Amino acid sequence: MARIINAAVKIYDKKQQKEIIIPCHRHCDAFHMLKEFGYMRSEYDILGQGFLDRDYNFLSRVEAKIVARENNQLLEDSNDPALYSEDLW
Repeated sequence: MARIINAAVKIYDKKQQKEIIIPCHRHCDAFHMLKEFGYMRSEYDILGQGFLDRDYNFLSRVEAKIVARENNQLLEDSNDPALYSEDLW
């Protein structure tokens, strides 16, 4: 059964001309990592913020909320259809 293991941000890297998924603890961490690796904001497009399941599939925030709910991973459940890292850890 799929479980949420990481927050993740999907970007399009203009330097490498490909999509990259950056696993992180919280979504903002991905942007700090990009900066640390020398990326300027103009060098990538943000395609989405979501989560990785244990098979490393990228899930949207809404898809991830369903998986987290099915696996009793939520600290507190809410009516918001989107998952946030604060909901998990």
